[in-house]
Amino acid sequence: MKLASIVLVSALFFSHISFSVDAARLLQRDTVVKKVAEIEKKVMRERMVAAAVITAGVVSFFSGVTIRDAELSATGIVSGSVGWIKNGFENGKHLFFTTDGWLNIARFGFNCAGAIGCSLITQELIKKFWHPNTLYWYVHTHVSYEAAFMSVKDAAHLLKKSDITAQQRQLYHNSLQIACFQLNRNAASVCAYMLYKGKELFPQETVLTQKMSVYFFNYHNDWLADFIEIIESPHPDYEKLIEHCSAYEKEVKSICTQFASIEGETVEQRRAIEG
Repeated sequence: MKLASIVLVSALFFSHISFSVDAARLLQRDTVVKKVAEIEKKVMRERMVAAAVITAGVVSFFSGVTIRDAELSATGIVSGSVGWIKNGFENGKHLFFTTDGWLNIARFGFNCAGAIGCSLITQELIKKFWHPNTLYWYVHTHVSYEAAFMSVKDAAHLLKKSDITAQQRQLYHNSLQIACFQLNRNAASVCAYMLYKGKELFPQETVLTQKMSVYFFNYHNDWLADFIEIIESPHPDYEKLIEHCSAYEKEVKSICTQFASIEGETVEQRRAIEG
């Protein structure tokens, strides 16, 4: 699916929201379309970095093995079993009782440590840049839903108290307003990823990913409209706000579960993310 077809799909986005909420504060379809291209570039860049790291690691390892074998062979450390039997005493004497011998031991240790360090660094880089390309992975690593909802619930619990100052009340209320922008960014990422991933699936599955993206777009805007109305009412019901957030969290988990069946996420991929 090229960008043009994504734009056509984006025309399906609509939202039957309350007119009492400023539409500019809700998620816009143009934001989702732009995010699709960003995700595609990001995933491609991470794959290229991972491939480069793996290649560099393999080349470094085999180069190190060649250098160490050459050095050790020159000093008799690696000279075959026959060489060790014939010259074992002389090799041992040269190795442990001469300056050159101890330098060779130091070189060997340094090379081994370098190879182990390089291997560990390579593994960590591969974990970062080589990953399961699934919605659950993307939400787990690039979408800050958990932090946003924790912030909203914490602020709501604090605003329920009667003993807070006017300055504190304004601060917590401002954090709820900021959460609107954070949740919009998160929803844009989820909708965009579903459209992006649809390009890699079969045509029937692509249609489903588009429908799921449209559904979540509309669900988010309806939910956010209610969220804004709650926090901006003269007497906000913060208990209702907390329940409202919990319902959204469940919906995000449900979307990830349903989408995993479409994109064919395996148990091993899910374990790799959670482990």
